[in-house]
Amino acid sequence: MAQEYWKVQTELVMLAQKKNQLLAAEVEDQQRQMNLKALQEEKESLRLARDLLQQQKERSSAPGNSSRNSGDGWVIVPRQ
Repeated sequence: MAQEYWKVQTELVMLAQKKNQLLAAEVEDQQRQMNLKALQEEKESLRLARDLLQQQKERSSAPGNSSRNSGDGWVIVPRQ
């Protein structure tokens, strides 16, 4: 009977350790998912910023835009 008791106690300890390992893995997974979500949001934000900058660049270099000097990269701002 004592042998069965120690067997059950050992099993309980092992199951408690396994439970703790699973809980720790779950916490790590949740942190990873939150980090991934934050990175995806940052990526989308950077894409939007890139698109806006590309649109500004296209507008500023469009034909007929007199505020840009075509050859040397200098910008001429007209006085108003």
